[in-house]
This record gives sequence, C-alpha cells and structure tokens, in this order.
Amino acid sequence: MALRHGIDLDETAVTGVLTPIVTFACYAVFRLAEEHLSPRFGWLLGYARPPKYEMEPYSLPRE
Repeated sequence: MALRHGIDLDETAVTGVLTPIVTFACYAVFRLAEEHLSPRFGWLLGYARPPKYEMEPYSLPRE
C-alpha cells in the first residue's frame, strides 16, 4: 500500500515506527470500547488486578 503512494519503507521503519503506532491504536480502540460501550471489552486487554498474597503468621526461628 505504501509503495502505491511512492513511500519507500524499509524493515526498520516498519518495525520501529509502524508497530508501536498500530499497537497504540489497537489499545486505544479497546480501551474506549471498555469505557464507553461495555466493561466486558476489558478482557481483550487483560484484567488488571492487584496481587493477592496469603498472610501466614510470623514465627521466630528456633535455635
């Protein structure tokens, strides 16, 4: 598609520039869909949950 418009893209331009742009655009679309349409779109980005740690009672080491 870029060649039709006279733009010469080498591999570095594709991986270094277009990949982050496409990634950001996909993230933005799914984030907006999650906020404005339905929270169920959150599974596409992964649910952010804080870690849950099990609390064990502290015991002193025996000698």
